[in-house]
Amino acid sequence: IDTAQPQVLVPADSPPTIRVTDAALDEHPHATVELHE
Repeated sequence: IDTAQPQVLVPADSPPTIRVTDAALDEHPHATVELHE
């Protein structure tokens, strides 16, 4: 993961509960895969 350019996997207007933060990625790297699916 390139921390210089964070990957935004969901629209900015999506509910905070499904938005991926850098902290969330650090704790749950697999979250990005689940959101893609």
